[in-house]
Amino acid sequence: MERKPIQAAAVILIAILGLLVAYPLSIGPAIATYDAMDEPQFLGDFIETAYSPLVDLPEPLHSWLESYISLWDR
Repeated sequence: MERKPIQAAAVILIAILGLLVAYPLSIGPAIATYDAMDEPQFLGDFIETAYSPLVDLPEPLHSWLESYISLWDR
C-alpha cells in the first residue's frame, strides 16, 4: 500500500511532461490542417487562441518552432 502514492505521482509527472512535449509539437499538424481546409475562420481563431503562448518563447526555442512549423506548412 505504500507504493501507490509514489506510482500515482510518477504517472502524473509523466503525463505532465508528455503534455509539455505534445503541446508545441501539435502546432505543426494544426497549421497543416488549417491550410488543407482552405483557412476556415473558426479554425483560425482556435489556432490563434490555443497557440498564442508559443509566440513569446525565447529565441533559441522560437527559431526551432518556426522551422518546425515550416516543415508542416508546405
